[in-house]
Amino acid sequence: MKKIWAIAVSAVLLLGALSFAGCDGNADAMKSLQEQINIQTELLQKLEGKLTEQTKQLEKLKEEIADGQTENKNLLEKLNALEKDRENLLNELALSEVRGHQRKGEFVLLGDAYDQKILTREDMKHISYYLNGEVYEAKDGTDWRDESNWEKLDFVPSKPLKSLDVFTEKDIKVVSYIDAMETDHNDYYSVENYLDTDIRIEFYGEYRGNYVVSVYGLYEVGAMLEFHNYDGICFISSGHPILVFQYKNK
Repeated sequence: MKKIWAIAVSAVLLLGALSFAGCDGNADAMKSLQEQINIQTELLQKLEGKLTEQTKQLEKLKEEIADGQTENKNLLEKLNALEKDRENLLNELALSEVRGHQRKGEFVLLGDAYDQKILTREDMKHISYYLNGEVYEAKDGTDWRDESNWEKLDFVPSKPLKSLDVFTEKDIKVVSYIDAMETDHNDYYSVENYLDTDIRIEFYGEYRGNYVVSVYGLYEVGAMLEFHNYDGICFISSGHPILVFQYKNK
């Protein structure tokens, strides 16, 4: 694992040198940058595999050995070390992609995604539940903006909401920061802090490769309440727009 990490760090140093050498205007340098990003991605996937394997071993030992046993504690230490290495490598990869303006996906507003049939009415029930813990439907022929005209549906998702995977979380952060750079909305953030601690992601589920999220910076002030109606499925969101993250080549 140390060898993998050493190679990854070397790749990061080379990427930094390329960025300061003005790689944006040099085709060869940009090609080299992309190659190093590919190397880092491959290394990260290998590290993720190691972490998954160690996690399975840990869960198995938890069933067989009481907590506090030497073997269990040693494995837990190894697992924590792997998780830290993964976090560091994820951050370095994100920085490299920002420097190279490597967008793996794009954001679409929730309403636009529904109009484009990217999301379905059933999806909206899930999103409403994950957002507010309840699902409502407007009565026919009534003003849907009046909450007194909403009827609560007996709806609970068949499966609990899964956590956003670390790779997609990283990609969302990168695209969000690049978008912010291009619109001059990131004056308060250094790229390192933004990608590490200054960004917040609220996750409302993945639907056929489409990730529904709210993304905002630590110091951003939320907007006013927003009322949603998707063919009768009504809910309210507050603070920040709900977006759909889509990968470009998936």
